[in-house]
Amino acid sequence: MWTLLLAAGCGWLGARFAGAPTVCAPGAPDACLHAGEALLRASPPDLAGAASRFEQACTDGQLRACTSLGVQVQDGRGVPRDPDRAAALYEQACAGGLGVGCLNLAWLHQTGNAGVADDEAATEDYGRALDRFRASCARPEPWREQPGGPTDCANLGLVLEAGFGVTLPDPQGAHEAYALGCEHGEADACTNLALNALERGDPDVGAAVDRLTGACRDGSGAGCAALGQVLLRGQVGIPADPERAVGLLTEACDLAYAQGCTALAQVLGQGEAPADPDRARAAAARACALGDSTGCMVLGYQAAEARAFDRAAERFTAACHIGAADGCAMVGALHERGDLGAPDPAAAAVWYTEACRRNDPGACVELLRAGRPLPLNSGALDTFLEEACSHDVAEACSVVPGGAP
Repeated sequence: MWTLLLAAGCGWLGARFAGAPTVCAPGAPDACLHAGEALLRASPPDLAGAASRFEQACTDGQLRACTSLGVQVQDGRGVPRDPDRAAALYEQACAGGLGVGCLNLAWLHQTGNAGVADDEAATEDYGRALDRFRASCARPEPWREQPGGPTDCANLGLVLEAGFGVTLPDPQGAHEAYALGCEHGEADACTNLALNALERGDPDVGAAVDRLTGACRDGSGAGCAALGQVLLRGQVGIPADPERAVGLLTEACDLAYAQGCTALAQVLGQGEAPADPDRARAAAARACALGDSTGCMVLGYQAAEARAFDRAAERFTAACHIGAADGCAMVGALHERGDLGAPDPAAAAVWYTEACRRNDPGACVELLRAGRPLPLNSGALDTFLEEACSHDVAEACSVVPGGAP
């Protein structure tokens, strides 16, 4: 799958403004939004400072800032974790006409990050997001005066391409939305337009690469990362150029594109380019701070290998809060083994429950073996038990109708 989600973790598309005030103060919401985004791009990111600026901007009616603050509050990055507050911030943005707020709220409801998963609410939120993206993308200029801005064509393409259970996947409609956004200068739309073309096997590979190059130049971290991945190993007829690939992934990371930081960490740590463990760790740490759970997991495993279990737990917890079920499971394992003190089955069960709720089968097995209830609805529970029994988990077979005792 070539197409990138234009997001980090669940922080969806941001925005860029021209000619706005440069000093964040009450009554200057765009300046505060810019200031918060700049603090996220800092090295290392100033998460608390960014959240403060986003909160001021949101208070003054800047809806994009509400979604950005919601992402930090949802994950507990720089501020106390509070999924209920994140949901309220997303609803505020959604009700104000910003489709990204609806989209983030749908993700919360789908994953259960703000409580019990609610597929019906998620579908409704995805529908609201789709309606807003369609309306915003269809508006004539000046788009930048609208709540969604020109990024909503990129967002519309994303929803049409994925479907998200609210509409059938519409590759052609997604392509047209990306093309319209790209035509009007939205770099992230150009990125997905190019990736969409590569995925479809468009013979004009050069045009797609040129479009990624232009998107990267125009500030799309996703564009830089995508081009870097193409050049890393040589794909679609493009010769490999690992040195340039590392430079592009570095640029993506510098642009605060979290997945670019993760890719850079993997390249520098796994020998696809000259190894640089220190840079790899720094890139993974930046990815984790920016909300990419893979970066947090990399750091957690490294800390566990070094037997720095408290630090490992911190990183795995961050990954769990961002949405990674395996992060929750690893915290459970640390408690179960006694790596954080005496073995603590009760604490392990809490984390395994969270991982199981997010469909981590290994965590569900651990709960089953400990005689703990599984946080799954009846349909998901039956499916899990049948699958576990087929893999010789005796405790599952004993409760599957018709299963072996």
